[in-house]
Amino acid sequence: MIALLLALGSSLMVELLLWPVLGASFGVAALAWGAASGVASAAAFVLLPAGTVLLARGVLAERIHRGRLAGPGTAAVSLLALS
Repeated sequence: MIALLLALGSSLMVELLLWPVLGASFGVAALAWGAASGVASAAAFVLLPAGTVLLARGVLAERIHRGRLAGPGTAAVSLLALS
C-alpha cells in the first residue's frame, strides 16, 4: 500500500493519509481539551457533526443513512464523556 502511494505521487499521499489523520487528531484534541478544562462550551466542537446532518436533512431534504448516523451517535457519546 505504501509503495503504491509513493509511486502515485506525494499529493495523493497527502490526500489519502494526512487529511484523515489531521481530522481525527482534531476531534481527539477537542475532546481532551474539553474534558480537561471542564468548559461547557467545549461541547460545541463535539456537536458539529450532528448539526451538519440535521441541516442536510432539514434544508436539503437528504435521506439519513446508517453511515451518516454515526456522526451524531459519536457526538452524543462524546458529549456524555465530557459531562
